[in-house]
Amino acid sequence: MDTRHERRTAKNGKVKIRSKISVTHILWRLLKIALFLIIAHVIGFVAFLIPLIGWIFSIIIGAIAWLIALPFLISLLIYCFSHTVITSDGIYGRDKLNRSFDVCFDQIQRFERNGTKIIIGSDELKKDGNIRQREHIIPMINSVEFEQAYLDR
Repeated sequence: MDTRHERRTAKNGKVKIRSKISVTHILWRLLKIALFLIIAHVIGFVAFLIPLIGWIFSIIIGAIAWLIALPFLISLLIYCFSHTVITSDGIYGRDKLNRSFDVCFDQIQRFERNGTKIIIGSDELKKDGNIRQREHIIPMINSVEFEQAYLDR
């Protein structure tokens, strides 16, 4: 890929297909967050039983647990309201780690479907002109149609 060209975008193309969110992925992430909070609150309850200063430790444990869980809940909301889209120019959207990406077809080095996940390996142009290799994993339930739309580009 030539680094002298300006950064291109896939968002300008005509939309071919949008990804559909995976309910099992959402439920699994909610379960992990709920288990973490339950364990933290049980530990906080046990700390609350310590005479005199236990309530201080209980409040601190509960606050820290919610501060840790809050970014995971926000990223889950972002996942629920974002889609990965194949256009006539490329693919854009958000991956499993909520990193946004916007790659044209000539930047994609690897595209594969693994069950209900799409894995995209690409060479992306950074702002300073260097090329960075990235891998995006996107969970979706319509991965077969998504792969077919990519192959039919």
